[in-house]
Order: sequence, then C-alpha cells, then structure tokens
Amino acid sequence: MATETQVLPPEVPGLLKPWTTSKISFPNALNRLQTGPEIHYRIGTQEYADRDVDFWELRASRRALANLKTLLYGTPMLDLVKAQCEQGDVYFKSLLAASQDRWHECRADMHVHGVGVRDVMDARKKLLAMNERDRALRTLLPAHPEHYAKPACEGQEGVIEVIGEHMMSLRMVVTDDVPDFVHAYADPAYPFKKPTVVKLQDGTTAYYILHEFRDVEDGCKLRLRVVFPAAAPEIMFSEHAEHMAVEFRFGVKTIHAGFF
Repeated sequence: MATETQVLPPEVPGLLKPWTTSKISFPNALNRLQTGPEIHYRIGTQEYADRDVDFWELRASRRALANLKTLLYGTPMLDLVKAQCEQGDVYFKSLLAASQDRWHECRADMHVHGVGVRDVMDARKKLLAMNERDRALRTLLPAHPEHYAKPACEGQEGVIEVIGEHMMSLRMVVTDDVPDFVHAYADPAYPFKKPTVVKLQDGTTAYYILHEFRDVEDGCKLRLRVVFPAAAPEIMFSEHAEHMAVEFRFGVKTIHAGFF
C-alpha cells in the first residue's frame, strides 16, 4: 500500500496571528524522526532492532487508548473535552473570518493492493448496520489516536478530533450540495466520490471533504481530500494529510484482515 501526501499553499500571510491558548501540543523527543543513537536489543536469545520496539510501543499505545476511550465513552469523555472544543470553535471561526472565503486543498493519495472499491463500500454498509456505540469503539475511535469521541449529531456522522493542534467537535453532512470550487478539485478518473460538508456543532461550515475512489488492476486508489480555510497554518495542512493516511490505512487494513 503506497501513500503520498500533497499539501498545496497553506497560508494567506498576514491575515491571522498565531493562536496559542488552546493548542494541543506536548513535547516529546520521539515526535521527530531520529537519526541516532543506534540501539540494539536482546531478549533471551532473540535480537531486535528499533523498528521492533516501535511496534511494541505502538501496540501498547493502541491498547492504552482503546482502554481509555472505552472507559470514558459517552458523557465522561464529552465532559472532559468540552472546554477544549469550545476553544477550538473560537479558533476555527477566527480562521474562517481571516480567510475571507478563500480555501486551499489538503490531499493524501493511497494505492491499496488487494482491496477494491467494492470491498470498501461493502464494509461501510456493515458499519452502518452496527449500533452507534459498537461502531464508534470498533472503527471511529481506533482509526486515529486523536479521535476522542463521537458527539451527539442527530443521526449524522461526527467526531471530536484534533485538527491543526486544536480540539474540534464536528459533524459531517454527506451531500452533493457542496460549492463549485470544491467540485472543481474532482478528478474524472475517480468515479466514486464522497463530497461532505463539515460543520461545527452550531452549524457553522468549517471545511469541506471530497474523497474519491477508483479501482485499479491490483486493488484501488484513494484520493483523500479536505478543503480548509486559506488562513489555516501550515501544520493544519501537513498534519491532516498525515491524519487521513493513518485513518484510512486503519480502514483498509481492517477490511483486508476481515475484521468487519
């Protein structure tokens, strides 16, 4: 499975001062790719490398997050992140105001071997047949570490997640009724499309989604796209491209493993 990220011009210079009061950011030396020191490991008679320890850490992290998200599911988690979501709303509205209805694309492309578009569509139908709690705990919340909760969205899709280092409570309205400038990004080579309007909980349009899918001989290709306000900082574009790659890798690997 190959993944490419493409980030188009992310900022409108001078429109917005850096926001700091509600940023979700915690320093950690391992947050950056390391060139050293080289470390070798031995447990019993078996030797291991850093990539093995990376896997152990990821496995333990996933288990810890799944435990916390299950224990805090529903009202406890919603109450826990409420203030950060309110701060995130203020931040995102400032981006919208500063952007003056200008927008830029953020995109990640994936080439998935051994999984077709029909497999993805069939899996989605199975997901929609689950009850809300099972669907959230089995798919939405483990799909990305920074998927915190499923907000109450009156039957619509939604998620509380970190975008551009800020906590956002969002609801997704899947619809063909998106602006022409969003449709203009569409590639006719991709016949399956999922246009979506992403809103804050008060109904303010935050950004748009236009994901596209097509079958190829050995599987399928995904074009994952969001269209953000132009005044958003570079980290919102770069990290959300990475976010989509993480989230959709979880999805296609889960489908391939037969977990749905």
